Amino acid sequence: MAAARTGTARARQIGYDSTMDVLIIEHMDTAGPGALGDALEAAGARLDLRDAGAGDALPADDAGHEGLVVLGGVMNANDDDAFPHLAACVDLIRAFHARGKPVLGICLGGQLIARAFDATVWRDRARERGFVPIAHAQAAARDALLAGLAPPHWLMQWHDDSFDVPAGAARLMTGEACRNQAFRIGQATYAFQCHFEVTRTMVERWVASFKAPPTDPIDIDFVGRIDDELTRHIAASMAFCDTVGRRWAALVAARRAA
Repeated sequence: MAAARTGTARARQIGYDSTMDVLIIEHMDTAGPGALGDALEAAGARLDLRDAGAGDALPADDAGHEGLVVLGGVMNANDDDAFPHLAACVDLIRAFHARGKPVLGICLGGQLIARAFDATVWRDRARERGFVPIAHAQAAARDALLAGLAPPHWLMQWHDDSFDVPAGAARLMTGEACRNQAFRIGQATYAFQCHFEVTRTMVERWVASFKAPPTDPIDIDFVGRIDDELTRHIAASMAFCDTVGRRWAALVAARRAA
C-alpha cells in the first residue's frame, strides 16, 4: 500500500485549510516530491504518495483528490510496454484537467502532460545535466505561479527527453539548450521540464547512482561540477520551489472552495 503523508498539524498552526488531498505519483524512489512536498504540506495539503514504479495502485479517476502532481523518472513518456502505469498517468492527467483540478508535472511528469494533450515528446534530443539558467517567456508575467519572480532561475536539470508545447498552451519558461522549460494549459495544468523540487540530498543520491565513474562526456562533466553548483544554487532553487509550490497549492484551495 502507498504511504500517505499529512501536514495537518503543521497546517493548523499557520491557519491554512488542512483538508486539501493531493495525489502525488512517483515513478522511482530516488525522485520523490522533495522540497515541493514540504511546500505543499506547509500550505495545508495532505499528500497521497503513490510509487507507481514500485507497483502502487493508482486511482481510477480524480475522485477524492483536489490536485495531482506527477514526478520525474528515467523512463521515456511513451514507453507503455515497459512501464504500463504511464498510460494510467495520462488518463489521470486528462481526468483532473477536465474537472478543472490543478495538475503539476515535473520532468517526466511534464512530458506526460504534453503527451496527454497530443504534443510530441522527443527522445534524446535535449540532454541537460546540472543547474542551468532558465528565463521567463512572455506569458509568465501574468501567470499565477510565476508572476513577480525575477529570472533567470538556476534550476536543476537531468533529462535526455523533452516536449513540444501543446496547441493552445502558454509557454512560461525557456532555456538555451532546451527551449521548452514550462507551459500551462488551461488555468491550472502546469508542465515543467526542470527539477525545481530537488534538495541537496536528492541530487547527491542521483550522483551516487553512478555505480562506477561515468563514461558519457555529459555525465563526466556534470559530476565534476555539481558540488560547486549545489553550493551556489540550491538555496535559491529551494526558495523558488517554496514559492511555486505554495502558489500551486493556493490554486488547489481555490478550486476546492469553488
